[in-house]
Amino acid sequence: MRTVLPFVLLAFLVFDVTAQQSYMGFKGGFNLSKFDSEGISDIEVDDRKAYNFAFVYSFISRTNPPLGLTIEPGYTLKGTRFKTGMILNDTLRAISGNKLHYISLPVLFDFYPIKNLKISVGPEVAFLAKTKLMIADTTQSISSTYNKRWELSGTVGISYSIDFFVDLGLRYNTAFTKVAEMDAILNRQKLFNQYLQVYLMFKIAN
Repeated sequence: MRTVLPFVLLAFLVFDVTAQQSYMGFKGGFNLSKFDSEGISDIEVDDRKAYNFAFVYSFISRTNPPLGLTIEPGYTLKGTRFKTGMILNDTLRAISGNKLHYISLPVLFDFYPIKNLKISVGPEVAFLAKTKLMIADTTQSISSTYNKRWELSGTVGISYSIDFFVDLGLRYNTAFTKVAEMDAILNRQKLFNQYLQVYLMFKIAN
């Protein structure tokens, strides 16, 4: 993380000085989130339907074709959903799954091959703020299992400007760092997050 953050700050300053255009905005979307890992789960799992929102600040350069830089501080829910239950005190109990609440900061380098179309790629730094295991109608923290607080991941996405003030986008993200070494309930090792995201961004002209 110490090498990523100075790089992010340098890129932000360079684009701030050289940008021809910039805008702010708000972004909200829908995630399909899951864990990838080693091992086979004792519990059948499925993607978690989750959500995200962020503040957006974007620069666009004077080059032809235009290049850009976008930063998106915000919130993302990750995790997985369980299709089956588990045995607790000799009784099968329903479990809805894991929920991992992240404060996230994607830093995306943008390329505009044609008008209104943007391709983005870059790192995302995230901090795991809260964890939950949903069992029946109760919740409990699983922070002792999911104890890797900082996460570094990579993002690639594409978006289209429906008009100047609204973008529709699709994005894929996969973590480079593990969120847990071992989950005894799932019987999995070296777990890390992945998600597919669909979103709308509403721009405010700067």
